[in-house]
Amino acid sequence: MKKPAFKKRSKAADEPLGPADDAFGGVEETDGPGAYGSTGAGADTAGARLVVWAPPEDDADLKIQLSGKNGWFTPAGNESIHVKAGMVAAVDLGKVTREEVAGLRLSPSDDKHPTPIVAGLRVDRAAQNGKSDAAWLSGTVPVGARATVADNRGGGASTLFLTSTGEAATVRVTASAGSGGGTPPQEVQLPAGGTVALPAPEPAGLKDTFALTVETVSGGPVAAARMLAITTKDVPMFTVQSLRDDRSTVKVPRAAQDPGIVLR
Repeated sequence: MKKPAFKKRSKAADEPLGPADDAFGGVEETDGPGAYGSTGAGADTAGARLVVWAPPEDDADLKIQLSGKNGWFTPAGNESIHVKAGMVAAVDLGKVTREEVAGLRLSPSDDKHPTPIVAGLRVDRAAQNGKSDAAWLSGTVPVGARATVADNRGGGASTLFLTSTGEAATVRVTASAGSGGGTPPQEVQLPAGGTVALPAPEPAGLKDTFALTVETVSGGPVAAARMLAITTKDVPMFTVQSLRDDRSTVKVPRAAQDPGIVLR
């Protein structure tokens, strides 16, 4: 997998990095003003770096929260981040997941003063040989009724991350039949505000790549992401892709039999 190149930064972690036109990779504007959410930080995360941009019109003061196996919590020592207007700020979170899978949420410190932001979370994974790779987690939204991701690989290379952003929820995970065979869908229960990771279910008789579909069955909204991890030349290469509603269903108008149509 070819990875994009990112500019290296040498300034202090909590120091503004420069004007907004000093671009950085792997970020995405949030859907709501002043809010950002992502999932896909694995238990083996060796380091994490949060990067946030604020528009020229206003500063942004944000609360930082993580979603663990039991719900949302505030990481000690990294409770918030301040971003000056028109600037980019970053903070090193280190091994913030503490050997557990996690999602991340940014929200305005003052609900009455939301500021639109652009944000991204860089996560690093390292092998025992010291070689490492990094991926950016972009902002995501709940999967809605149904979301699909293609190009999953067998042999444990694909991992599915699920975060319940509000109330407890249940989702249905289905693996496509791939080149042959199939497997029954499985339901996954998530606690309120909790994050889980599960090896992507592989279709029986799989001979090639396959697709995964996540459907919301009940409960609150759920965010999802797929990590594809393949070791190449002793480098633990990986990428994380968020899942979004694939808009794969349509409304079909009600119809009835009318033999007289052939006479018209």
